[in-house]
Amino acid sequence: MRWVTAISYLVLIFIFTCTEKLTRLYIEGIPRFRWNPEPDYSAFFDFTSYPFTSPAYIYQKAGHALAFCLLAAIVYMVVNRLGTTILISAGYALFTEVAQLFFYRTGCLLDVGFDAGGVVLYVGLYWLWKKGLIIIQKAEDKPSNL
Repeated sequence: MRWVTAISYLVLIFIFTCTEKLTRLYIEGIPRFRWNPEPDYSAFFDFTSYPFTSPAYIYQKAGHALAFCLLAAIVYMVVNRLGTTILISAGYALFTEVAQLFFYRTGCLLDVGFDAGGVVLYVGLYWLWKKGLIIIQKAEDKPSNL
């Protein structure tokens, strides 16, 4: 079951990152893909044309980080090895950003960094949990207020 969850989440990330327009996917509920046989690879290394101070941009990139933090958590549940989790999650971040170039989307190395930041966030939370600084209770262990 964990494999199914992991693969489903990987597919979901791919759909969200490579669909023609995310707003159109949200409104219509149907992903649309348009293949670009000759992507501009130089765009992958462009760090100048982004609205770094825009709140919408910041929220979007925080979403990237959270999505890949969740991916790392799911991958860890499957492989149960932190190094493998980092490699798979960060590798998928790179893959999805490069893949966007082939679907008329803006794939860039900068976004790989935001995605990897989410993986690092998971590693930090995992470390804090292992050190006992974060306590996670199961639902049946929580005290009842009845």
